Amino acid sequence: STKWSTAYPMFGKWAAISLFGCQQWQPNRTPVPKPTAATAHRVLVIGNLHDPATPYRGAIDLTKTMGNAVLLSWDGEGHTSYLQGSSCVDNYVDAYLIRGTLPPANTTCPR
Repeated sequence: STKWSTAYPMFGKWAAISLFGCQQWQPNRTPVPKPTAATAHRVLVIGNLHDPATPYRGAIDLTKTMGNAVLLSWDGEGHTSYLQGSSCVDNYVDAYLIRGTLPPANTTCPR
């Protein structure tokens, strides 16, 4: 569409046509339930401050949404955090997997 090409010059011309695939979607849907940590054991969530594929904000939101979770942050780079060169992250994750021990609240491992 011309409107899309003008409003979104980088991809509008090619992306507008993909909207036709949405015409078959059902108007009434059942919402997916929010995730919870349905366990007596707290869940360890790891968030990488500089992950190019999964924004750190998602780790914060997941931790809050689950309710029964603790966030371990890493001031590192790359798409994952465990076994990526941070002994701080690796030690906390190992302790959690082996003994169920969680890091202190608001722990951020350095680069």
